[in-house]
Amino acid sequence: MSLFASKKEKGLAKTTFSNITKSGYLIKHAKSGYNWKKRYFMLNGNTLTYCSDHRHTETAKGDVLLTEDATVEDFSDESYPFGFTVSTQFVKMKMAAKDAADRADWTTKIRLAISDLVNGMRGYLYKSGRFLEAKQVRKFFMLHNDCITYHQDLHRTATIQGMRKFSGRTTVEKEGDCVLIIRTNLLDGKYWKLRADSEEERDNWAKAVEAAVKKLGYLEVDFQNTAVEDLTKTCLRSGFLNTRPKNGGQDWEDKFFVLMESQLYQFDSQDAVNPSQVLVLSPNCSVFETKLQEFSFELVTNSRVLHVQGENPDVTASWIKILRHAIANSKQLEDPLLLAAKKQKAIFYDVVFETKKPLGLVLERSGDWALVKLANQDTTHVSIGSALTSVNGSDVILSPYQDTIRRLTAWQPPLRLGFRLAPEKRGWLTKQGRGRKSKRKNWKPRYFVLAEGRLSYFSDDGPDAVLKGVIHLMGSAVSLVPRSETGQYFCLRVVSGITGIIMQGLTVDDMMEWAAAIYHAISVANGGGFLLDVEREMQRERDEEKARKDEAERAEKELRESKKREEELAEEARKAKEEAEEAKREAEEAERAGKEAEAAEARRVEEEARKKEEEATVEVEEAKKVVQEGEYEVEALRTEIASIELEKEEKEKEEEQ
Repeated sequence: MSLFASKKEKGLAKTTFSNITKSGYLIKHAKSGYNWKKRYFMLNGNTLTYCSDHRHTETAKGDVLLTEDATVEDFSDESYPFGFTVSTQFVKMKMAAKDAADRADWTTKIRLAISDLVNGMRGYLYKSGRFLEAKQVRKFFMLHNDCITYHQDLHRTATIQGMRKFSGRTTVEKEGDCVLIIRTNLLDGKYWKLRADSEEERDNWAKAVEAAVKKLGYLEVDFQNTAVEDLTKTCLRSGFLNTRPKNGGQDWEDKFFVLMESQLYQFDSQDAVNPSQVLVLSPNCSVFETKLQEFSFELVTNSRVLHVQGENPDVTASWIKILRHAIANSKQLEDPLLLAAKKQKAIFYDVVFETKKPLGLVLERSGDWALVKLANQDTTHVSIGSALTSVNGSDVILSPYQDTIRRLTAWQPPLRLGFRLAPEKRGWLTKQGRGRKSKRKNWKPRYFVLAEGRLSYFSDDGPDAVLKGVIHLMGSAVSLVPRSETGQYFCLRVVSGITGIIMQGLTVDDMMEWAAAIYHAISVANGGGFLLDVEREMQRERDEEKARKDEAERAEKELRESKKREEELAEEARKAKEEAEEAKREAEEAERAGKEAEAAEARRVEEEARKKEEEATVEVEEAKKVVQEGEYEVEALRTEIASIELEKEEKEKEEEQ
């Protein structure tokens, strides 16, 4: 975007770049070829954009549009040992990173972006005018994860002339003469009518947009045009709840709620046509009783916290129960925060109490988890905010809270307790002040400390730093903040009750690391969240592995018995053969001696022995088949177990990396 960008262009810039995968400072070689300058770079999908610094991202100084034939090569010289070059058929740009690891991260992600272009869509299309459809202009279009944009041409993709955001209800229609109509189906009901140069190109664009919409998942705006009457026919529960205003206050208002499988709709009345808000449920949501009002409770989602009140304790208990059921069974959406939080490394530790005395711990309930509310850390070595995971070696992560507490009743030494440490992280972020959000002077650097189930921030990182604020994470939620709301990139929000703070990282990686750590910490503080699903999956895998091992032990035992039976039958056949041979010799000797009666008896014994030998031989062959089948089964089970163990080892290595 040029320094003289229009107001419209600046507004568009604040709502795009939603697919930034890498950002940070690099040293860029000037086009003149004489000097190097420090620039702030952002890799956004298929575009590498650079600005003067991270505070002026609304005015891009230039960009490189990546193409399928683009190349990335490393170079090194005395002044810039960690340099690399990005080359396309239109431009060649030289940059230098701060170290080898930073260069490797940049080049890897740029190469990945280039490889993704095989399935990407961009190119020239004709767009109909706003008022005169007959008037068509040729623009360069680019398809992103959640929107489609158009630009003057492929050389000026940093300047966005128009954009359409997608939702889960975006539709694509094809008409004759290579025409494509994209209806975003949001509240404004606007659409774009585009024309390609060929039907094949039009069809490719249609498939690509449909695929992007399919991957998008549910957005709250997708459920706005829904009436109460349409929902109550198939809902899990509906009814009035007294609701606290978003801005706080004591004047709670009656609102009508409808709970579906993965959404909670709020209407101003039972006859309303459109909901006033829709909360999308996910496995990381939680429900808590509160003391704001009699019979009140709160629903914590990734984007907000809803405070409501039932008319009596039975109504409140019923809503809490059905909400928890809906949350546990809600659809798992492709949430970038959830994916990042799952990669967070958990720290577990054990504490042993050798003598019978007060534990020095105070536990509090969060969901079905027991969290450490207070602890004498010098004597117990237990950290506040930790979650109790095991009692004397028995896991309690998936156990009801009361069952866990019963295990601690009348305990006898030695008592071994296992804990999951509350996630910790420290570092600098820029925090938005509580004044007017549009003023940049209200953004101030703060030193943040995530520990013990709290997010605290200080004036600096020294020993005499002044505590500026604390957010208790139980009952809180974290989400990423779009640039359209703050005017800044890489922001995240933590909501607790009716209050919340917005923070900004220096880069997209900085933002995601903090957001994932807080997401993880909130899950622990809220009694599990997505961790329960992870633990259930791990328990399922453990049960499956144990079942396979038990089955293998059974098969091996049966194999040993089959082999023993084979040996016994072979021994019977051998003895029968020896008996038959002995009887044959006796018969021959009796015949030579003229003892016909003795010879006849010997021949009878030989015949019986031969018959017994034949039967035993047949049984031996059958036993061999049983042994062979058993060996095949045991080998298959051993291979399956080895595969499971190898997969587990590879997964552990990935988590360590």
